[in-house]
Amino acid sequence: MKKPQVSKLRRADLMDASVLAHLINMISEGAFATRLGIDADINETWLDVARKTISQPDSEISYSNCIVYEINGDIAGMVMLNWLSSDMPVLNLAQITEEERPANELIVQAPGSLLIRELGVFEKYRKQGVAKAFLQLAEGYARSKSIPVLSLTVHETSGAALALYEKSGFKLIDSRQISRHSTWATGSRLYLMCKQLPQ
Repeated sequence: MKKPQVSKLRRADLMDASVLAHLINMISEGAFATRLGIDADINETWLDVARKTISQPDSEISYSNCIVYEINGDIAGMVMLNWLSSDMPVLNLAQITEEERPANELIVQAPGSLLIRELGVFEKYRKQGVAKAFLQLAEGYARSKSIPVLSLTVHETSGAALALYEKSGFKLIDSRQISRHSTWATGSRLYLMCKQLPQ
């Protein structure tokens, strides 16, 4: 007899740093490892740098901003949420690398929103409702904090993700052309999608 599947959502902790790093790298299609590999010391790997960064509570990509979905004790996926507070400091786009500029140019168009910064599910756990559970969690959290909008960026080649977001009520707001990226083709587009939440 097959054992019933046990799944749960929980806050990420320091012990999850390596898995979170691999998920972020998967979501970025390898760009995360490439970027962090440049910052690594001679005796470090991209994963060492990623673990250190994710382990810092005040980092933009801190474990403290992540929720993981476990299936039978294994992490199946993660979502990273950041509130784009209306009183955040103005971003100086001139100081951002060419590779990161399209995403940042889009994100600044959604002040006051809850940004779904990263959302990824390992391949073997896809089509089991994990991503949908993350979107419902984000919406519930936003409503509890009276945040009126969910926002996210997604690359045009992410067909399954685009379909899920559209089905979940997200609308295309704007896009930016990729001029330089370690994995995405030059000339391809990154989209900003938002979902207005009734108050």
